Amino acid sequence: MSIVKTNRLDINLIKSHIYNALLMPTKIILCARRTVALIINDAGELIVRAPKNCTEKSIYNFINQKANWIIKKRSEMLNNNMPPLKLDGSNETISLLGNVYKIVLADYNRVKISEDCVLVPRINSIEKLKSFLIKQSKSYISKRTQEIAQTFDLKYKSVSIRSSTTRWGSCGYKNSLNFTYKLIMCPPKVIDYIIIHELSHTIEKNHSRKFYNLVASMMPDYEVAEKWLKTNKSIIHVI
Repeated sequence: MSIVKTNRLDINLIKSHIYNALLMPTKIILCARRTVALIINDAGELIVRAPKNCTEKSIYNFINQKANWIIKKRSEMLNNNMPPLKLDGSNETISLLGNVYKIVLADYNRVKISEDCVLVPRINSIEKLKSFLIKQSKSYISKRTQEIAQTFDLKYKSVSIRSSTTRWGSCGYKNSLNFTYKLIMCPPKVIDYIIIHELSHTIEKNHSRKFYNLVASMMPDYEVAEKWLKTNKSIIHVI
């Protein structure tokens, strides 16, 4: 770890107060910034970004000051962590539109669904499964977006399916809608919520109370979908 040197006795004393392993940073980055920032990344790791002249002692003091927040956030991330698919023939499953299927490697050229199984080619399995999910997402989400927009008389420019690992969807300034293909692994009700959320941005370009009132007018129980996404947020990193 590259860090400014200081008295080792002081550092050992500071570190001794870090009473939980969740408070130990994975990485400390010294860069051109004025304040210390704590980041919990998608893997649940604690990343510290600090000014170049910041001492190790002051960094660990700051970590201790933010202990409750760090422990809460890292615990949430680690408890909700879904490991990425390996497709190595082990007992793995995948969710499609809320239905759970067992993944079976087979001697096929493309992905197929058979009863309660998803049959995935043994060769280039990850790439072919991704292609399958993207195709399914384009078909389902494009159609569902059109249906919801027509129901509530909302206008949008286009629908694009992307490979985002940081957000479920977005709405461009000119009302182009973007969704990650990972959405196809969510239940239909949750997909509807994300579509409604982004369609609402064609009217309100913010997350104000007016925006959420608009969302609620189309989906009164939208908070149920929000809770599901929060609990299962690591599904966006499964593949």
